[in-house]
Amino acid sequence: MRSHPKPIGITRESQMLDRLRRVYARSRTVESKSSFLGERVRGKAVLDLGCVGHSASLSISQGDSWLHRVLSRNAKTCIGVDYLEEDIRQLQAAGWNVVCQDVTKLELGRQFDVVVLGDVLEHLTDFGGFFESAIRHLSPGGELVISTPNASGLVHSVYTALRGTPLVNPDHTCWFEPKSLTQLAARYGFLPTELVWVRATWRPSEFLLHGTRFGLYDFFTGRWSAVPTSTRAVRAALQILLRPVDYVVHLLTRRRYSSGDFVMAFSLANVVDEGR
Repeated sequence: MRSHPKPIGITRESQMLDRLRRVYARSRTVESKSSFLGERVRGKAVLDLGCVGHSASLSISQGDSWLHRVLSRNAKTCIGVDYLEEDIRQLQAAGWNVVCQDVTKLELGRQFDVVVLGDVLEHLTDFGGFFESAIRHLSPGGELVISTPNASGLVHSVYTALRGTPLVNPDHTCWFEPKSLTQLAARYGFLPTELVWVRATWRPSEFLLHGTRFGLYDFFTGRWSAVPTSTRAVRAALQILLRPVDYVVHLLTRRRYSSGDFVMAFSLANVVDEGR
């Protein structure tokens, strides 16, 4: 039976916050999340958790927008894991090195230099199972790398201010920013070693007028559904008129608030204490 996460004592909390301040101080912004992660794992043994994305066919068609493809190309070895059985069978048939397991109950019988969780944490309910699975599969000195939407990012802040409720995908169970993620990871023995902001491609005009970057979400109806072609045409024309607003927002936003996503790397606390 798994143990419950240990509360963070005063000494441990001080260590965690001091570490987070240092990580914040040297944070940087990247244009492409997948490109950054690909370089981050170059030449290493990698475990990619949640490798399928939304579907196998969609992922394969996305080219380098599919994170698992980029990780596999750059890593020394890369194994993908997902619980979607049919999609995993399709990827296996296409020659990809993937297995079907639950990332919160993972038992592969081997360890990796890097465990990557790309935009999956916000979908989970069993955080303890995930972190303990990661610990079992990390080599000594290994790293856990997590990417997730930025809850304090501009798009979410603007949406909440205008509608009075957060913009949350129906598949999401939680929303993180670096401090809350650090506090969660610390309860399972992890401390942050790196923070990277991913520059947002969001534009106010696209967001307000149901642009394609936000899939099937319509700001005006508050629903995740398709918008008729005729309505899209009208809104596309209005987007052109709102371009000056896009430009002003781009000039005013700070990187951590305009960032749509962020990536954090973690090591177990005993590794961080040794000076990594």
